[in-house]
Amino acid sequence: MENDQISFEDIRPHLIYEFKNESQMLSSINEVGKFFNYYRENIDKYREDERLVAAYCAYWLTTNYPKLFEVLKLLPSDFDINSFDNIVDIGTGPGTFLLALDRILESEPNIYGIDISKLMIEQAKKLMEGLAADRNMQIGLNCPDNPSGSSLLIFTHSLNEMGASTAVDYLLKVKPDAVLVIEPGTKEAFGKTLGLRELCIKEGYNVSFPCYTNAKCPLDLEKDWCHQYLKTTHAQDVESMTQKLGRDRKLLPMTIQLYTKTMKSRPSYNSARIIRVYKQTKHSFEWMLCNEKDGVNHSFDIELPKRGMSKKEKKHLESLMAGETVEFKIVKELENKVRIELL
Repeated sequence: MENDQISFEDIRPHLIYEFKNESQMLSSINEVGKFFNYYRENIDKYREDERLVAAYCAYWLTTNYPKLFEVLKLLPSDFDINSFDNIVDIGTGPGTFLLALDRILESEPNIYGIDISKLMIEQAKKLMEGLAADRNMQIGLNCPDNPSGSSLLIFTHSLNEMGASTAVDYLLKVKPDAVLVIEPGTKEAFGKTLGLRELCIKEGYNVSFPCYTNAKCPLDLEKDWCHQYLKTTHAQDVESMTQKLGRDRKLLPMTIQLYTKTMKSRPSYNSARIIRVYKQTKHSFEWMLCNEKDGVNHSFDIELPKRGMSKKEKKHLESLMAGETVEFKIVKELENKVRIELL
């Protein structure tokens, strides 16, 4: 097992259901996918079937596992996941992010995995016993009540299903020092995170990512939403599985947010977050950026001329995605955008 990759063969001995063959596994994965795409009103059903829970592990656990590694690269440099005494993962499922935490953490916090599905909890415990037995992990239905020491509360693909009002119940129970949200990059999921954003600010938290201030989102939320992209790689057998399923899990749209009790250092005046990457022209890169202007979050379109850039510089800029931070200066104000150069 590589740090930021996990293979199906790594988890296979610890699944609660043994597939008869690859064909059964692939058809079971497609069956779970239908709950996500077509039968969301009955989404709890797949969590009640050992075969479908194992199918979820085979595909979604292995392809979601790298996300936490990539998320941490986007967050402010003064956010240290090793600084907490407790980490509470809400909606832990089969323990996808618990396994990632086991590889990422250099410290030894108390780790809690909370889920409403008894079968998912059973699967998570079996995976942790097999792959992270040395970690202090408590996995179950019940959320810890204001654990002593500093705490990080993580919502991992759970806020989208429970909604902000239920999520804030966990917030008030744990009383964390920081809240990390990792949800699908959909308009629906973003709408639910905005509800949590409002409640976090009300409870005295500051937005540390992606916003530059606690002021409202500047986007037209009727037709737009803020999300980031993660570029991930997978173990060879997992990549082979995705190809046979006709899916692509290398570029993943995500809604990532970080709230902290202490005011983190704000980026410089010349800093901005990439919100959208538009189709580049022959002469320029085209982005939407967001930063702070006069105490509010400010989004604006830019063009970045290619003239004078080396092939290496162009290749690097082509690799940038929504969520990344750039340092820039304005060269010229245009009719509906600004021309910039990078610092």
